[in-house]
Amino acid sequence: MKDAYTKEKLCHFQKAFAALPMRNLSRDLALLISQMKDGAHSSAANFYAFPILQKIDFLPEETKKALDNHLSCFSKGQYFSSIGRVTSDPGLQKQTLTFLKKAGVLEDRFIVICPRCCKSRLSAFMTLSEKEELECLFSHPEKKEILEMHIRDLCHLCQFQFPYDTIRIDEIPFQVLTKVIGVPAPGLCKE
Repeated sequence: MKDAYTKEKLCHFQKAFAALPMRNLSRDLALLISQMKDGAHSSAANFYAFPILQKIDFLPEETKKALDNHLSCFSKGQYFSSIGRVTSDPGLQKQTLTFLKKAGVLEDRFIVICPRCCKSRLSAFMTLSEKEELECLFSHPEKKEILEMHIRDLCHLCQFQFPYDTIRIDEIPFQVLTKVIGVPAPGLCKE
């Protein structure tokens, strides 16, 4: 492939594929382009699919590379998991996730689950702002109709009837999932 295409053609392919939800194709093209460049970025040792990781000062270089490889396994829109594969320290895991969320690589999504069985999902996925709006609706009992549009009233697993009128917001269990929203190697082909 290296001899079949010019660097400019590969840059065009990489930009087109970066926005697609395909695993590793964009990263593979980016790695090939970086190997074709002259200078400091000519070796794969200096390459990050997520360049923002170079700004992390609390992880060793080998852990940052492992994190970069792990993030590259997820396409945009997939839910991120297994930070424990990168580092086993819970403090570093939390710090790394916080960094990635602030950098715009990851985003938390929330879902209401059944208060009784804690298995069935009773709502659609929500962003933090949508979750906060939903929490505000619970302080207004007259908005029951709006709540019913966001939260299913019956758990299909345990047949629990959701008590819109009597439940308090602190009694509602939210499941938190982390979604990948960042795209690897933005602007990689700019020289």
